[in-house]
Amino acid sequence: MAKRQGPRRASGRGGTSRGNARRATRKTGPTRPRPHAARTGVLRVTSRGGGIVQTAEGTFLISARGIGEAMDGDTVQVRSLGRSQAADRVGGLEGAVAGVLERATTSFAARFLRDGSLRVLVPLDERLCHDFVNPVEDDAPERLGVRDGDVVVARVASYPSRHAAGAALVERRVGAMSDERVPIEMIIASHDLATTFPDAAIAQAAGVTVDVDAALAEDPLRRDIRDRVLVTVDPSDARDFDDAVSLEPLPEGGWRLGVHIADVSHYVPWGSPVDLEARARGTSVYLADRVLPMLPERLCNDACSLVPDQDRLAMTCDLTLDARGRVRGCALYPSVIRSRARLTYEQVDALLDAMGGSDATDGAGRPASSPDAPDERRGGDLAGRVFDGMRAEDLFGGLDRVRRLREGLRLRRGAIEFVTTETRAVLDEDGHAVDVRVRARTRATSLIEEAMLAANEAVARYLEHHETPAPFRVHEPPRADALAALLPRLGTLEELDAATKAGVLLGEPAALQRVLAQAAGRDVEPVVSAVTLRAMTRASYLPENRGHFGLGAQSYCHFTSPIRRYPDLMVHRMVKAQLHGRVRGAFRREMALAMPEVCKRSSKMERVAAEAAGQSQDVKLAEYLGDRLGQTYAGMVVGVTSFGLFVQLEGIGAQGLVRIGDLGGWCELDDETGEIVDVDSGRRWRLGQHLAVRVRAVDVPRGRVSLSVVGSGAGGPVR
Repeated sequence: MAKRQGPRRASGRGGTSRGNARRATRKTGPTRPRPHAARTGVLRVTSRGGGIVQTAEGTFLISARGIGEAMDGDTVQVRSLGRSQAADRVGGLEGAVAGVLERATTSFAARFLRDGSLRVLVPLDERLCHDFVNPVEDDAPERLGVRDGDVVVARVASYPSRHAAGAALVERRVGAMSDERVPIEMIIASHDLATTFPDAAIAQAAGVTVDVDAALAEDPLRRDIRDRVLVTVDPSDARDFDDAVSLEPLPEGGWRLGVHIADVSHYVPWGSPVDLEARARGTSVYLADRVLPMLPERLCNDACSLVPDQDRLAMTCDLTLDARGRVRGCALYPSVIRSRARLTYEQVDALLDAMGGSDATDGAGRPASSPDAPDERRGGDLAGRVFDGMRAEDLFGGLDRVRRLREGLRLRRGAIEFVTTETRAVLDEDGHAVDVRVRARTRATSLIEEAMLAANEAVARYLEHHETPAPFRVHEPPRADALAALLPRLGTLEELDAATKAGVLLGEPAALQRVLAQAAGRDVEPVVSAVTLRAMTRASYLPENRGHFGLGAQSYCHFTSPIRRYPDLMVHRMVKAQLHGRVRGAFRREMALAMPEVCKRSSKMERVAAEAAGQSQDVKLAEYLGDRLGQTYAGMVVGVTSFGLFVQLEGIGAQGLVRIGDLGGWCELDDETGEIVDVDSGRRWRLGQHLAVRVRAVDVPRGRVSLSVVGSGAGGPVR
């Protein structure tokens, strides 16, 4: 029987000891240092115990000792400690947390451990940095049948301080660490994600009925456009269908492009139980094995789902495009629609591939299926299909033409196109990972994306023109220090000229476009795209428009997915209110006051949802590779750090770590080149390098994969 590890002490991770267990139950709030806004930012803790804080004054690298009582995600104030070699690598300064201004963690998943009369909650997320005492007054462990070593959900009662450890109460038992369902439950608990709806919200949703005749009668602006041919196009495994498109050529040239979005705001009034719950959730969360929806199922899978051959309420954005794809007019109105078909990207890609075209690829740069293929294999089941007199070839051939024109317009105005892929584990009926699916951008995904981008921009311009309070989608230009740190990582593109390098440092879109263009079609393209993307700032929601750097757009908002994003629901509300002339007086003041908090909450929950979704995929990918221990894969180095290489497995998309000590010889990081060097042999490992690697070990609960380089030899000392 393995010996149980005891609770960690304060000297390790800010842990607890018997001596301070009693005083840890005292309520202790965040420390409040003297304000210094320029050095305030959010702490991001790495798995190795240190962290980084981005502030207006620059980037600060925080050592494990310098984190103090802070935890990952906390808003902190930083004290500068000057320059260091490690800080130079990230283009910043060494720093230490001077105090915590705002706490990010309210609940977490933890192992429940007993040490005599002392009960300790050890967070499973190592980035939280501190263990918590479970007060003896908490009867939940006994009431819930929690055993030593079980995983539980705990809620913070008091946070760690310089004088006392933190305390937390047990909310529910998740299960034993060996339970296969525990890792995803741990992610849900760690991010405090809601899994059930309040009774009032369920009751409100249950009372929803789709009555298009009543909706037409009560709103004189609502138009009946059920005679128009429109379809939905989504991934084959999509779980909600809230956007449809239509396209009609105009006699004078150009097109009328229609983007039709489920009218969620019709069923969810401001301040209603469903609205309050949606506002708190901010977004749907797409985990590897389930969806935690923003709205109750009655709405997102029924009344607001644009299922084929069913009448549905929508908000329509009709864009008049000229022959060059430029927007010459926009009409916004509530509508009644009827989708003609629910199509998948795979179906549309098969049709477009058969039709040919100058960029007929599969999205990964490979030639598409040959137009000379046998007829029964060309175009799939869409070939020759007619939707109320409109041929599928005409509809999607036109949408693809609009896509090419719109992409060209965006690139010319400074938009930056990143090459990204999406890796998803395929699960069996028991939830076990049995395969991996890698999705790349294709012509089908792009033509839908271009339609949605055009609608989002048009709606943002409308709201800005009328000075309507709304959540705008804002993407600020990249920070100077991030760009300075990016340039050395582009060493794989040795042919970058001086003008391009200078432009990158200045954050010029044209220079960043040239970097991505030079990498296009080469092995290093995914790496160059990824490191450039990481240098960008994170887009967020703000109550005023500041433009979108990445899209090269002067105005932008989210309009196209109110089923799963709360800002989109707010945009619908405000467009409707503006169309009906209601944005004035008390209503305008109420919305203007509410918008900053809506934006702040939505931005936060978007980050939480993305992190939880990514972690859930990591867990399932580790589970998949756990069944393949010892197998060898081709891989590419996508990250170089002082502790090893991150390698992405080709064809799978999963990443694993080759520790520096396992590379052989005496290895160290070369700060100037960003490469790991074997001092004895001179062998180097760099970004974009191809390696053969073997799956060495997996840590499924934490979603980690350990790799070894095939033929690298035994590990050596690390300096």
